[in-house]
Amino acid sequence: MNYSVTSDEELNALLERTMRAVSESAPDMEFSTTTGNQRWIATAAAATVLVVGVGAAGFALIARRDASSPPAASVAEPSESPLVRVDDVFLSTSIVKPGAVALQLADGQRLTFGVVGQPYFDGYAQAVTVQIGAASNGRFLPAGADVVAGAEPELGGNDTVVFWTGLPASVARVEFQPAAGTATWQTPVAGVAAFPVASHAPDDTLIAYDAAGNEVQRISWSAAKVIGSSTTGGESKVSYDYSSITEPPAVPEVDMAMLAGLTQFQEDEYRAFGNDTMRSCLAAKGDSAWTACIESTDAAVKQYLKDLQASRTAGDATAETTSP
Repeated sequence: MNYSVTSDEELNALLERTMRAVSESAPDMEFSTTTGNQRWIATAAAATVLVVGVGAAGFALIARRDASSPPAASVAEPSESPLVRVDDVFLSTSIVKPGAVALQLADGQRLTFGVVGQPYFDGYAQAVTVQIGAASNGRFLPAGADVVAGAEPELGGNDTVVFWTGLPASVARVEFQPAAGTATWQTPVAGVAAFPVASHAPDDTLIAYDAAGNEVQRISWSAAKVIGSSTTGGESKVSYDYSSITEPPAVPEVDMAMLAGLTQFQEDEYRAFGNDTMRSCLAAKGDSAWTACIESTDAAVKQYLKDLQASRTAGDATAETTSP
């Protein structure tokens, strides 16, 4: 049987059909595929495929390349880039909601996803936060939003990390194929895949496979946009933050008049008051009261600042009346 194919896709499909047919007719024969994703290592490039001698005695499959076609480059097997979950969850800001996920990448970098409560200008709010090393970025959430850390579909990272979150439970393997360089793979953890990188290119691609090696979905780095920048550890080098989630965050309304004239000491005190109030609420009512505690702490911080401003106004008035 002669088959002419003109693309990698056609050749791979033919190889798979042939292997399946031979396996069904000779069940005692063994076949090996590329671990985890069932990719046939073959390149068509206008090849002519000849299948001969299929039967119990064995088979031969020959790919004969047209003389005008250049030799096919060898395809390197992707290497593993392991991702490990760690127990010591640490976020550098505020109160962390239970359920945060901390991961360690193959190069030792730490990546943490969490929902936090934190003072925000004249109130207290919750935000979903991503922390890579010591640098973090986040998006504010409505007080009643119940978000599981790392469960929201997102492609993001910074200059040294690319992560893909919200992967379904059916995904058993994720492959990272950079536009330049060698592909790597890993088993996702808690619906998250994350790879260390030296640079980014729009054509960098991540592909998710199920346990049978079937592609579930893919995404390219071009989906991620710059959302901000940061510096870490006192270094002057700027690291850019990227995300495929680009809609404006739901920033809480702010009454800046409540912060007018405060000293740095007073600002530090009201932030500490907010965090202490949140901790006390959770200790008294339990972690299940997270949303209620966010709302009550927000109200308490607003009242604290209102009382502070009233005290400052009264003090100013007393000073005026007693001055010579």
